Amino acid sequence: NTILRSVALMVSDHGNCLPELYETASLLLSDAKYLSKCNEFECSNFIWSFSLARQYDKDLLLLLSNRMRDKKILSSCTPSSASRFLWSFANLVENEEEDLQMKEVLFEMFQALGGILLSTQLTPVDASSAMWAMAKSSYALDMGIFDHLAEVLAVDFMMETATLQQITEACWSCGKMITWEDPLREKIEYGDVKTPPYVKSGE
Repeated sequence: NTILRSVALMVSDHGNCLPELYETASLLLSDAKYLSKCNEFECSNFIWSFSLARQYDKDLLLLLSNRMRDKKILSSCTPSSASRFLWSFANLVENEEEDLQMKEVLFEMFQALGGILLSTQLTPVDASSAMWAMAKSSYALDMGIFDHLAEVLAVDFMMETATLQQITEACWSCGKMITWEDPLREKIEYGDVKTPPYVKSGE
């Protein structure tokens, strides 16, 4: 895990330069005994490394998804690990040809991990990455989670520590997700529905 993470951070085009490394990691993670010992931090970092390397391995994604939905994993999962996993999964699945099975699994992961994101212990990267994942995959079943992430990120001290990339991702996500609010726009104008926080903050 440490080797993959280091390579992902230090070597550009690592997916093409070191394919054997990812093949070996896939074989290792395919071992049920080994995978059962991986915690939520390790699982989220494995999929993050594969995502940065553009290494799409459907079987591996299914194995990691099943592991992340384990009750013990969910009980100890941090917002950072949940956000990292969802961003990585969405980045891999949405950049491939449409696969309805994987899209369904992605939505199942949002439902499993989404509640963990309803936390005040979020960093700018946690919030913006989760927002991007929801917007990229057009996941609008839990808009309350997206609203919460936007509200947390809009706090002054969060904006002061956020990078330009994180702010850009968050703004793009708000623009994408507002399409799901279209049926409510008329009601918003007449004050019948509370304006979503990301719309209000963008005024």
